[in-house]
Amino acid sequence: MLGRLKLALAAEPEAGRSWARGAVGEQKFGAALDTMVDQGVLILHDRRLPRSKANLDHLAVSSMGVWVIDAKRYRGRVTKVDNGGWLRPDIRLMVAGRDRTPLVRGVQRQVEHVRAALAELTGEPITVRGALCFVDSDFGYFARPLLVDDIVISWGKGLRKRLLEPGPLSMAQRAVIHRHLATSFPPAA
Repeated sequence: MLGRLKLALAAEPEAGRSWARGAVGEQKFGAALDTMVDQGVLILHDRRLPRSKANLDHLAVSSMGVWVIDAKRYRGRVTKVDNGGWLRPDIRLMVAGRDRTPLVRGVQRQVEHVRAALAELTGEPITVRGALCFVDSDFGYFARPLLVDDIVISWGKGLRKRLLEPGPLSMAQRAVIHRHLATSFPPAA
């Protein structure tokens, strides 16, 4: 009984605060993505990976192909550094001085799941790209989106600009891909 009283009076654990902050960032970026539907970008939010506890924050089907987007709300400067040598580079994603490269690996795994689902749809390859979108982070004044192991590292406006680049997919093709992804990856909640 005393333990329950202590828990009730104690502050929210750091993990809970961190998750809530991240959810706000994900929703904030999701709302910005939703405004792009009129421009031909079809969006799916918070989709479940089959046989996994993991989820896909956002899937965007643009004329360029499919984007798998993981939204993060971290504070601090986002940079790319090479911790390797001249002959053996070791590119790392740093946020506020902390190594966040495992986030890149996570998006790469999500991209592979989406590619596998799309392979069932057609024999023609559909371009699938991965992106980490940092909401409320610092990229500097003259920054350009970064690329770490083929994953685009960007802020919201920079990534939305990439989603609007012209590409080969017609609106009808995007609609078919969108429906297939909606079936392959059901809503997480």
